[in-house]
Amino acid sequence: WALLLTAVTCLGRGPALSGLSLTALALVRPEGLVVAVILSLRASASAKMIAGILVAVAWLALHAYFGQWVPQSLLAKATAYGTPGPLADRAVWLRLLVPWSPPAHRTAEAFQTNGLAALSLLICLGVALAIPAAWQDRRSPLTALLGAGFCIYLGYLLLGVSFSYWYFFVPLMTFVVAASLGLDRLGLPRVVWIAALATLLITWGPTLGDYGSYAREERVHIVPAVDVLRSEMASLPPGKGAMVLAEPIGWLGWTVAARIEDEVGLVTPEVTSLRKKGAGWYADYVNSRRPDYLLLRYVEFLNHPLAGDTAPFRSVEERDRLLDGYECIYPSSSTPTSFRAGGLVLFRRRGPKSPLPSAPHP
Repeated sequence: WALLLTAVTCLGRGPALSGLSLTALALVRPEGLVVAVILSLRASASAKMIAGILVAVAWLALHAYFGQWVPQSLLAKATAYGTPGPLADRAVWLRLLVPWSPPAHRTAEAFQTNGLAALSLLICLGVALAIPAAWQDRRSPLTALLGAGFCIYLGYLLLGVSFSYWYFFVPLMTFVVAASLGLDRLGLPRVVWIAALATLLITWGPTLGDYGSYAREERVHIVPAVDVLRSEMASLPPGKGAMVLAEPIGWLGWTVAARIEDEVGLVTPEVTSLRKKGAGWYADYVNSRRPDYLLLRYVEFLNHPLAGDTAPFRSVEERDRLLDGYECIYPSSSTPTSFRAGGLVLFRRRGPKSPLPSAPHP
């Protein structure tokens, strides 16, 4: 959103600023490239040339280093989550467009979007009123901003992009800005805005507790496993590296001195190829690469997919055979039996498996 605002603002500020801002927008994400191309229609020829050259250089560097033209993260997420279209269990995206759309059932979607239900009618009314106003002033930067934001939203909706709150921010801000522009034309009395603010606080206020509970669960069921892995890395002899196949690579980052391979395929293209073949992709990868450590969600241990719809093992028997060469070092016998399905399980290569505490069916 910040890069989008910058690009729109810089369109009329000279070719250098305009070209650089369009380049930054185009390189940040795939949807950024799309809206950068759209916004470039308003840019000068010099700005287009600067942006085109810089983007081409970056793309050539990408191919030279990684050996592929398309960013691996795009391929990995499209493979894992799919792009099934607007009617494939992605009703959450409709919540900004259709008042009283179906409530979200998945926990993250529920406490991040259910608060929109009470405001959706007001938002949609404001957006409808903003359309003619934006068209009348279609050369303005604000109209360009809204147009780019709506293009991103429609792309998510039509492709059926899997919901995540970091994807949700740009469409949400687009609708809020458009609704504010449209509702301002009504000249509504102040009491209406006070009532809208009160409604927002009433509907969204309780979700703050959900965020707090979610954060506490993360600390209880994820952080300890990462701490155990970090201790394992610290205990290795100097110069001895380790390979870790992990689901939450964002939790590890630079804090774990190991070679990190990820389950989605963001930094491990081989996983993307195996996911395309169907169930058993996790077993195939581990049998092929033999990582020193496996850090996975317990729900995956139960052979239920976490990212996407493809089961990690073909059967429980395959899972057990695979883990015969690993021992479970977290959770240990001292871990409470309330260990949750979303918690992390850590295995170390070689040695028998330790018994795992029971967990609820996800």
